[in-house]
Order: sequence, then structure tokens, then C-alpha cells
Amino acid sequence: MKNFKSIVIFVLALLFVPSFANESLTLDQLKQMALENDLQEKIDTINIKKLQIEQYDAHKHSTKYESTSENAGEVLRVYNNNVVAPEKADDAVKYAMIERLKNKDKLLREVEMKTANFYLLDKKIERAKEIIAFTEKKRDVSKLKLELGMVIELDLAQAENDVNTKKRDLEGLIAEKTSAELELKSIIGMDLNQPLTIDYQITEPTEFVMDIAPLSQQYQKYALKVVEARDKAEIDNGIFEKVKEEYHPNVNQYKQASLNALKSTRLYQEAEKNAQIDFEMKYAKLRVEYDELVAAKESVVNAEKEFANAELKFKLGTISEIDKLQVADKVKAKHLLALEAFNQYAQSLADFKLMYKDYVVDITPRDYDMDDYYKTEDIVPKRAN
Repeated sequence: MKNFKSIVIFVLALLFVPSFANESLTLDQLKQMALENDLQEKIDTINIKKLQIEQYDAHKHSTKYESTSENAGEVLRVYNNNVVAPEKADDAVKYAMIERLKNKDKLLREVEMKTANFYLLDKKIERAKEIIAFTEKKRDVSKLKLELGMVIELDLAQAENDVNTKKRDLEGLIAEKTSAELELKSIIGMDLNQPLTIDYQITEPTEFVMDIAPLSQQYQKYALKVVEARDKAEIDNGIFEKVKEEYHPNVNQYKQASLNALKSTRLYQEAEKNAQIDFEMKYAKLRVEYDELVAAKESVVNAEKEFANAELKFKLGTISEIDKLQVADKVKAKHLLALEAFNQYAQSLADFKLMYKDYVVDITPRDYDMDDYYKTEDIVPKRAN
């Protein structure tokens, strides 16, 4: 009876294996699985709801106070309650919403990079097996030459050592692929014991054409650190303007407000400058990677020309089959290097484009009561098209 129950459970388990268990997963499917498995999204959503409640309270309370006093301290207190507190609450919601969108993009980029790495390791393993086959063929030739007295035993030992080295390289790549597979399964929430196959190709990037000036300006405008520094400067300068109306320049309140405004303005200017430097450095790196991609493509073309020449020489009997295979092996190596260069540039380009992405969010205060905090529906901010 016990065995029968075990069999039933096993059969039921097979029936409920996910439909993708034996299918190749596309990049879009992998991304969707990662989003469904993302705890950070849930954390960000709860945090936004909490901040929206605080935002609602700040706006609601801002309508309850009016200043009828001539006391400067009281006027400033009411200003902070009616203007500064709602602005800070709005900003907190805005930053949290932007951070949630950035975290989502970061997750999707991580899936893209891990998928590309998994795919590349597959190609490297294929290449390593080809190298082993070619190295074994060279070893067999060395054996024949040794029998003919054309080489010494040391040459054969070296050939055997080359084969063993290449096999160890393959073992290392297989271990690296296993690790990469586990990382990818973990991020998409897949059973670690379930086999994973992907339907994926690294596509060659388009020609490098990019007008950097407007992109740099956009990054300086929308980088989160710049936005935060700009908002802080606006609030501090607004407070200082209000203080100037109520206090004499010689009093401490005036001097402190002036100092705060100057400091936050300086930090805003520094944030803009740092954003420009950061943008230009990453653009320069991207430019270098594109040049490396172009060089890799040229090396493939040159290697293929060399192989065509080697084929002709082999037909004419001026080189051996091993010499021709040596050139063919070089072509395969150049193709793999070009594929890696394609991937490196494509990944860097995707990261670069995220730098100047404009995250548009809706921070209109919502009418909340405490029961809303416990609701599970997502708050979906408006995004730019």
C-alpha cells in the first residue's frame, strides 16, 4: 500500500511539471519568469504604498495651518508644514517609484547578461571539443612520425600533454557553465534540478551612430543623484527666500538658511558635473568596445581569406592536411572571439542606454486610509513611451 501511494505521488508530480520543462526558453520567457520571482518588486511596492500614505498625510495636514502671527518663527513653521513637508513627501514618493523602475530594469539586464553568458559558454564548450579533436589528430600524426623516425619521443610526449591540457580546459568550461546555469535558474525561480535549454542567439550590433551631446544633457537632467540634489537645492533655496522675508541678515536663522541654500546649490552643481564625467567615461569605454568589435570582424575576414589560400595550397600539394586544418582551426577561433566582442559591445550598449533613460512617474497624492496599506494590488506609475 505504501509503495502504491509513492507511485501515485510520483505520477501526479509528473503531471504537474511546468509546461516549459522540456522546452527551450526564449529570452522574453526568462525575463517574465524573473519578474514573477522578484521579491524586490514586492518590497518596492510596499515601500511606495507606505510613502504614499505619508505623502497623503503631509498634503492633508498642509491645509490645516494658516499663519496669522507676526512672529517670524511661527511663519516659518507654518511654511515648512504647508510647503516644505508636502514637497519632501512628493520627492520621497518620486524617488521610490523611480528606484522601483530602475530595479526592474536592473533585473532584466541581469537576466540578459546571464543568458548571454550561458549561451557563450555553450559555444566555448563546442569550440573546446573541436580543439581537443584537432589536438588529438596532431598527436596521432606525431605517433606516426615517431614510428617513421621523423620525431623523437619528447615530441610525442608534448603532443600528449597538449591533449590533456585541452581536456582540462574543457572540464573547467563545463564547471563554469554549470555555475552559470545555477545562477540563471536562481534568478528566474526555476528548480535547480530541472534541465535548462534556451532559444537564444547573440545578434550583431548595428553600426555605431550616436549623437552624444543631447544624450549627455539628458543624463545630467534625469540621473537620480542629480534629481535628488536639484530637488534639495530647490527646497533649501525656497526656505531661504522665505527666511529673507522674515529675518534680518544678521540673525542666525538667516545665516543658517543662507548656508544651507549655498551648500545644496553647490552639491547640485557637483552632481551635474559628476554626471557629465561619468557619462563621458562610459561613452569612451563604449567607443573602445565598438572599435574592438570592428577589429574582431576584420580578423574573421582575414582568417577566412587565409583559409581559402590554404585550401588552394593543399590542392596543389604544397601544404599538408594538418597545415590546412591548422588554418581552419584559426578561423573558428576568430569567429568565437568575434562573437564575444559582439556580446560585450551589445551588453555595454544596453547598459549605456539605461544611463539616460527618463523614468516618468505619477506622484499625484492618493486618498488613503490605513486599510489601503494592507491591500495587495500594485501601484503602477506612468512610464514614458
